[in-house]
Amino acid sequence: MKRFKLFLISFFIFSTSVPALAEIELERMYYGFLDGVIYLTCDYYKQGYLPEEIAKKDLNFWYSRIDKLIKNKDIKLRLIAKHNKDENLKCKNLLI
Repeated sequence: MKRFKLFLISFFIFSTSVPALAEIELERMYYGFLDGVIYLTCDYYKQGYLPEEIAKKDLNFWYSRIDKLIKNKDIKLRLIAKHNKDENLKCKNLLI
């Protein structure tokens, strides 16, 4: 009976959703999505598939979405720093 009570208590502890954890997971999902969109836009521009004006509009739009979708400063700064490397120098020139 004691084991059953411990199992029941642990089940309820781990089955309840914690809003803070859900928010972090949502921001990680946004991080992956925004990382992919920004990378592909920059890569398509570098390869010549996207004209400069479209790539500029897209990158500025997605960078503006970073502030709206991701509230955690560490995740936000990590995403921005990832795309501010030297290999993306050509794409940095597109940002306003």
